[in-house]
Amino acid sequence: MIDRQAQHRLNAPDGRFLTVWGVHCFRYVHVFTTDKLLPTGDTAIAIEPMTAPVNTLNTGEGLRWITPERTWTARWGIGAGGFPT
Repeated sequence: MIDRQAQHRLNAPDGRFLTVWGVHCFRYVHVFTTDKLLPTGDTAIAIEPMTAPVNTLNTGEGLRWITPERTWTARWGIGAGGFPT
């Protein structure tokens, strides 16, 4: 079992859903919405798990330094459901 500290779920009116999850190092999430990308005028939503907040390169908050001899691994994923069979 993966340690899922954060889960973000979008629910559609027809019962479909999308879940984006990340392990403990993904303490932040960036959410973007627009109605300008789709020709139908529907709203597009993007969810991106983040390991650091916006402006981290200036503030240093959440910044992770990885030296050449070290590695770093993180896990995140996407799940969906409620689609007709």
